[in-house]
Order: sequence, then C-alpha cells, then structure tokens
Amino acid sequence: RIEMSFKVPNEKESRAAIGGHYKAHQFQIDDPTDVEERTGIDIISQALDPVSFAPMRSPDGSDWVSHHHEDGQTFQEWLVCDYNKVSDEGRDTIYLVPLGSFAVDDHPDFLQHVLQYARAFFPMRVEMLDVVEIPEDQITSRKNTGTFRKQYLTGDLMKMLREMMPSNAYCTVGITMTDLYPKESWNYVFGQASLSKRSGVYSFARYDPLFWDEDRPNDWYSTFLLRSCKVMVHELLHQFKMSHCIYFNCLLNGSNHLDESDSKPLHLCPVDLRKLHHAIGFDPIHRQEKIVKFLSDFQLEPLEWHKKRLDHLL
Repeated sequence: RIEMSFKVPNEKESRAAIGGHYKAHQFQIDDPTDVEERTGIDIISQALDPVSFAPMRSPDGSDWVSHHHEDGQTFQEWLVCDYNKVSDEGRDTIYLVPLGSFAVDDHPDFLQHVLQYARAFFPMRVEMLDVVEIPEDQITSRKNTGTFRKQYLTGDLMKMLREMMPSNAYCTVGITMTDLYPKESWNYVFGQASLSKRSGVYSFARYDPLFWDEDRPNDWYSTFLLRSCKVMVHELLHQFKMSHCIYFNCLLNGSNHLDESDSKPLHLCPVDLRKLHHAIGFDPIHRQEKIVKFLSDFQLEPLEWHKKRLDHLL
C-alpha cells in the first residue's frame, strides 16, 4: 500500500469541526431535579466542550491514516450528507445478528453483555436476533495464508443481512467469531459497514488469544469484551453515515492493526458525539451514567475516564 501524507488538524481546526449554535430540540432531561435549573442546551454544550479531549495522535508508518486517505468529517459536513434518520419510515431499531457459533468458554452471557453495552451507548431501541448459521454454499470464504484461519467475505455477509432485514430496522449488523476480509488483496478487516444500505458486519475473532494459539490469561475476558464493544459501536456509528475521525483521539479513528485499535478510546470526541446526539436525541447525563455502570460492572479499563466525564457533566 502507498503511504499517505497526513497532518493532524490543529486545535482551531478541531474546534471548528464541532461547530456552534447548539440546539436541544431533540433533547429532554430525564430527571430535571438532577440538573437544577440548567437547560438541555447548557448540558449538551458542556458535553461537547473539547477541553478534556485529547487530539488525535500523530500516526506512525503502520497506522490507518498512513495508508488510507481521510479528509475528516465536520459536524456541518455530516449534517448535509443525507444521513439515515432514526424516524425514517418507522426504522427505529438497531438489530444485532449473531452469525455462527458463539461458544465463549465460561461466559455464556457474552452476547447479552454486548447487547447491554450497545443499549447504553445508543439511547434507542437495540435488539438481538437469534443466531443465524452461515450458509457455506452462499458465502465466499478462504483460508488466510498467515493465520491459516477461515475468513468470510464481508460483502456476501452484508448482502445476506440486507435480505433478512426487519421492516423496522434502522440497520442490521452481523457479529461473528470468524475472521473477515473485504476483498482478495486485503489480509483481514475487523469490520465493514455500508453507509447507504443499512448493513454491516464485524468480527471478534482476533480479540481472542485462542485465535493466535495462545493461552487465555486470567483477565482475558475483560480485554476481549472491551475490544468487542469497541469494534461493535465503531461499525454501528458508520450506519449513521459518520466517517472516520481525524480531529481528536476518538472511538471513530480508523484502525489498521490491533495495537492501533487498542490505543483508541471507548468514547466519542465532541465532533462525533454531537452527530450522534443530533441523530438520536438523548440526555447526555443519563447516557453517561449507563456507560459508567456497564464499565463498573465488568471493571473495564476506561472506567476512570468515564467517571470523570460523568462528574464533569453533573
């Protein structure tokens, strides 16, 4: 791949990407007594204050933006991109579709844990359908020449998901424990989404030490769950026609490899949080409380940052 020339936006450019003129027309405070006399505009303005968000780090030669051209997407650019609206034609539900076996030793509730986080992150209806077996005669597959593991072609899986999409689906996205690839020239991909066709698929395979023929350490499930939640919400955000972020250290930064994915935070930067808030409409405090509870229940690493963020909003 050709190495790209990328320059991290400066502070002025990043602040401009957030935009101004905050509106709270879709925002209702869940419990007004918790926020005294503050208005919805006050709270979302505070949630979008960029002071406590780190800028995107300068990439090295192996990182995503070193190999993929990214222009970035400001709030205003997203606003005019004809994004899929949650209320369009009654499409108000995100559907997660488990594809194939999900045998996670000693953690039979893994899929429910993933669903729990999706519901905390996206304050809208999120449901999980029954496990769907992958029809081997209809989905293209190959054996990866490096890992010797089976991989499915993402385009075939997304086509299958579109054909089974419920009528009230905002989007239908598949999750799998089998590795993926988007085209023959690529080694693998964590996930892929169609921004216009309301479908996507992502794999948790490479987050399991067993994929690499390594033993699972005692704390493996915490790392596995964190990585799985991160790639899941990243790909779901693409369903809202959000492009990769270049302005801050953000969940929506692109990832070219596992170390880069691990370096990304679990939170959205102010630019992309504003997009999500505009698309769905939610109480930032109530949403943050749910995320903190989830991270606390599983003692996941980003907990302290999210606690401080909640304190900042209260």
